[in-house]
Amino acid sequence: MNEAAVWESLKRLMGDAWDATRHEDVSGCGIPDVSFGIQYPAPIGPVNGWLELKYLPAWPKRPTTKVRIRHWTHEQRLFLSRRWCAGRRTWVLLVVGVGRNQEWLLFPGWQYGHLKGTKTQEEIYGIARKVWLGQPTMDAFADAICQGN
Repeated sequence: MNEAAVWESLKRLMGDAWDATRHEDVSGCGIPDVSFGIQYPAPIGPVNGWLELKYLPAWPKRPTTKVRIRHWTHEQRLFLSRRWCAGRRTWVLLVVGVGRNQEWLLFPGWQYGHLKGTKTQEEIYGIARKVWLGQPTMDAFADAICQGN
């Protein structure tokens, strides 16, 4: 599995519940992987946001090992944190593992810096906004990315 496979899983999960676009071009340095729009029920209403997708094949074997997530850029950090601070919904979705043992963890965009090899698995669980053991339901994922700013 890789980030492209995470995107495919996410597309299947959300189906027609959202309008999402995968941004694979390199013209926009720092642009997150996915932009989305959801017509969420009142009082929240329409929600637009950004998702940066990350994948780890497994957690480190030792609990004291710092978790290293590859392919982070300074521009991504700026995009995610600035938009979050401006009241926009920006998220990092980290998927760890495969199959039934897969975990989905959702982080606010401003926490980008905490995911750059400075935290252990336990510490990462502690800062995640949501943790799902296995793939979440469509409603659970939509609620998390729409309600949590």
